[in-house]
Amino acid sequence: MHSSVIVGRIKPGSTEAVAGVFAGRDGEPSGTRNLLRRQLFEYKGIYIHLQDHTQENLTEVVEHGSDEAFTPFLDAYDPVAGTAPSGQVATRFYEWHGQPVSDEHRMYSTVIVARLNPADIGTVAKLFGDFDTGTELPHTMGTRRRQLFAYNGLYFHIQDFESDNGGELIERAKSDPRFVQIQQDLLPYISVLDPETWRSPSDAMASRFYTWQVTA
Repeated sequence: MHSSVIVGRIKPGSTEAVAGVFAGRDGEPSGTRNLLRRQLFEYKGIYIHLQDHTQENLTEVVEHGSDEAFTPFLDAYDPVAGTAPSGQVATRFYEWHGQPVSDEHRMYSTVIVARLNPADIGTVAKLFGDFDTGTELPHTMGTRRRQLFAYNGLYFHIQDFESDNGGELIERAKSDPRFVQIQQDLLPYISVLDPETWRSPSDAMASRFYTWQVTA
């Protein structure tokens, strides 16, 4: 299963409209192409379009959802990059798979948003590699897949869970010494997007406002 993350800016009050457009398209047999799952998130005006698909074909998948129907609601995150689909795709720099799941197409994601200097991508990937392979915490807290993406100084930390309570599972784990340690290790490299409102990891979590998954 391959994933892509499209990044943009969503205008205030537009989540229902964007979700409605996708709901209509995803309900059509030809509307989903090779998609297995689509999730839309919003975080402080940042639009995060997470897709899981059957093959690494970003051109086909990304262009679906970038036409004029979304113009009243979405803008490019970086005007310099323009509105071309290729300029909106985040780069995945880390992926880890945990324990097997009964149906990988029926998982739910949490998305943490922060800032990351591109020069530190390799260090952050190594820290998570050591954490995921060297501790049992990712398994015990229920993480089934972890992906890290970077885009224009932004950092997206995506965790997949089999249930729709991933945020609660993360919150429960935050006092575990291993969780505290990885947070401290990441501190020099990951910075919060909005320090004035950040109080705990949950404050950096994007809100999911739309989900579609392929039927069995």
